[in-house]
Amino acid sequence: MNKICVKICLVMASIVGSTLQAQSTQSTNDTRSAAASASKPDGAVVVDVATPSSDGATLRRQVNALHVRSANGDNQAEAVLASWKRQGIGERTLYMNVVKIDKLALERLDPQLISELGMAHIIGEGGLQRDVDHGLTLIEEASSSGDSSATLSLEEVYELGTKNPDWGIDLRRVRKHLETIAKKGDPLGFFGLGNIYNVYDKDPLKAVDAFEQAGNGGVAKAYRRAGVLLRQGNMTKAQKRRGLDLIEQAAAMGNYAAAAHAGLIYFDGTSDTPRDVPKAIKYMTSVLESSDTVHKQNLLDALGLPDCAELSKADIDKNALRQQTLKSLATNRKNDPNAERFLTLFEAVRKTAPTSW
Repeated sequence: MNKICVKICLVMASIVGSTLQAQSTQSTNDTRSAAASASKPDGAVVVDVATPSSDGATLRRQVNALHVRSANGDNQAEAVLASWKRQGIGERTLYMNVVKIDKLALERLDPQLISELGMAHIIGEGGLQRDVDHGLTLIEEASSSGDSSATLSLEEVYELGTKNPDWGIDLRRVRKHLETIAKKGDPLGFFGLGNIYNVYDKDPLKAVDAFEQAGNGGVAKAYRRAGVLLRQGNMTKAQKRRGLDLIEQAAAMGNYAAAAHAGLIYFDGTSDTPRDVPKAIKYMTSVLESSDTVHKQNLLDALGLPDCAELSKADIDKNALRQQTLKSLATNRKNDPNAERFLTLFEAVRKTAPTSW
């Protein structure tokens, strides 16, 4: 604790002249509103994300909180992130022109703010000189204290290091930290390693192992990512079947992206998975009943592929099969309560959603 206090005091002293500015009444209210939200069982502050804040620092907290919730299987958080992204809200250039630091939060050693300050040092934002080593140290300390957003930020640091080798970011150090917290039982450590193994090492099987361990720790999205990897490329039928099992595990944990994915697999049938329309309807109905607008839209688009020249023959054939199945369900809907429920939801959502239908 004393180590962190000393580091924060040094940071405060280095930037007090340029970045600790008097905040407007609106900014203060936004910050207090976020800080006053209910607490999680582990004591971490739950950030209010109902409306994007006009204050830069608070908006970044909101974006970080949404990423954390999304990684832990919160489908609504994923939908909000997608919506904000479409509107250009939450982009780094919009909310990090000036680094604003809440002195009270720093005095309380708020790990999320410490992580944000670390990222600002790495990038050189808000008038700060770039100090990669110091910034990474702050993020590591916040991550070690249990802050999920800091752990997820390490993936961003890794990406920055690969895209900007001249910055001197020690990629091995980032990996080592993720490995250390993973060994201590942090599932997001495994989740970060899985992304690195997949995207940068091009080692899907190693990534699958890491994602599975993250899933075992409760990160639903990790099971889905492992499943998707196992169903891609030249995997064996057994591996592809295992991939579907993992996708279904993610769906059982409430991940609607996984539910939609599993539904379409059973709706179409594959070389490793026979068609099972009743099971497909069960999964797709759960998505249509949810408040997850993003995956509702994705499901509608998947079931309504336009018949156009740009599609491959395989897509055209798949589309024809899906339309034939939907017509068959409609014909027998009065005799099948599950089909009736699915089609009623499907038709209701289709009327209000901006699709290509």
